Amino acid sequence: MASVWGELKRRNVVSVAIAYAVVSWLLLQVADVVLDNIEAPTWVFQAVLLLLVIGFPVAIIFAWAFELTPEGLKKEKDVDSGQSITHITGRKIDYLVIVALVLALGFFAVDKFATKPGTAETADRSIAVLAFTDLSPQGDQEYFSDGISEELLNVLAKIPGLRVAARTSSFQFKGQNRDVIDIGEQLNVALVLEGSVRKAGLQIRITAQLVDASNGFHLWSETYDRELANIFAVQDEISAAIVNALKEHLGLQVEAAVQRRYTENPDAYDAYLQGWALIKSFNPGVDGSTKLDGARQHFERALAFDSAYALAFVGLAFVEAYYNWIGEGTLDTLTRAEQHARRALAVDPGLSEAHAVLGDIHGGRDEWAAAIAAYHEAIRLDPQNAYAWEELAWALNSQDPPEPVKAEQAAREAIRLDPTFLYNYYQLGWALEMQGRYEEAVAAFEQALRINPAFLDGSHGLAHVYLAQGEYGKALARFEAEREIQESPKLLRDIAAAHAGLGDSEKALAALEDALTSGYRDFARINTSSHFAALRSDPRFQALLAKYEN
Repeated sequence: MASVWGELKRRNVVSVAIAYAVVSWLLLQVADVVLDNIEAPTWVFQAVLLLLVIGFPVAIIFAWAFELTPEGLKKEKDVDSGQSITHITGRKIDYLVIVALVLALGFFAVDKFATKPGTAETADRSIAVLAFTDLSPQGDQEYFSDGISEELLNVLAKIPGLRVAARTSSFQFKGQNRDVIDIGEQLNVALVLEGSVRKAGLQIRITAQLVDASNGFHLWSETYDRELANIFAVQDEISAAIVNALKEHLGLQVEAAVQRRYTENPDAYDAYLQGWALIKSFNPGVDGSTKLDGARQHFERALAFDSAYALAFVGLAFVEAYYNWIGEGTLDTLTRAEQHARRALAVDPGLSEAHAVLGDIHGGRDEWAAAIAAYHEAIRLDPQNAYAWEELAWALNSQDPPEPVKAEQAAREAIRLDPTFLYNYYQLGWALEMQGRYEEAVAAFEQALRINPAFLDGSHGLAHVYLAQGEYGKALARFEAEREIQESPKLLRDIAAAHAGLGDSEKALAALEDALTSGYRDFARINTSSHFAALRSDPRFQALLAKYEN
């Protein structure tokens, strides 16, 4: 054994193995950084790793079988022992190992210490603004504390180079007392801004703190006791302090972003916040039009205090558009919504939110090209407008013909900005289903249902994928569960398709007649759907269609 080890050392096999391992590790670290920065596919790094692994035994074999001589590379058995220079080659390899180790140590030090989270050189420049806690004596100022948080979020979202988690995702933790490290992992952010608001009479106390999401350490904290009349000045003061903290800990070389306020009237601002709080908490299946009616009153009151308050006009536009969404609107409703959106744009043509709601209005009229153009403009003005990205995916999915590839791209961007908003996954699932990527579509809809198991649209989307896959039993179970909550002509059509796929002609015809009786009239879809193929030779099927087509 000693002689074998000695021979391995003499032929520099050991030195080559060490040099190869050190150099390979260094190459992998460099490749990881470079490939990540150029956003190369994962398989590129995997290919580099595989080549290096394959190369290791090759290098060992070459070191054993060959020797580098002044005349070039020769087989070891052909080299006279008196002419061997393996000891010289060995020293050169040792020098190479030393140089590689120095470089590796330097790389490790930079990676470990110079770019750790929370330092100026970190590459992860991202933050989530949590909903500030309402500590007011009566506990009735949640709308106000939410508004403070959202204003700060909007300011930070305007900073170039800083990724800010969308409101929907960051506000989901309200009242949960969750660990900051866990929140950072879920939202994929480096920093978390949290705080509290105590409003009593004309006095206000705002506490804000910036936390490193990798370890939970506080990086900055401050408390502000001010007069409520100076609320806008307090917001500016907090924003400037946060930006200074971000400069230090994230290396952002920018000043505080300019945030247009749109009003200097605190009463108008307060009324707007109350209206927007109702919009944000609106649940169409539970609230009906109650919250919309209340929101309209608050926005109108805001405009009574400040008739040029653009954001209040945007709020009214959303209210009117939502009336149409829940089936309580008319063409006049959408006309009023557009008027409000246009008034907001007359004050500020660069208001991203106004362009986004304009897209909703066009979508409500099936004007998909105009809707897509409006969403693109909203995104151009504010690339971090996650709502506009999600609605763009909706419009691209809905137009005729749809553009599911572009819809998928928009949905994935919405998910990147707002990773816990279930409609982002719904739009993604829809786009993937239209591309025939059923397994991925199932995963997208299931993710939406993990966020909210009661999400009916997500369950319906999942059932549609099952229908497309021919898993009619799974599809029917979900359709029937949905029917117990709400029924529609389209849902009855889907139930008929599932029964037809299962070969139950009687139930399929009965469900199809229910759909047609309820007003379903997409005969082209019925006549081309593969699910109804087995029924087309049934005279009862043809008679049923003829009865309602005429």
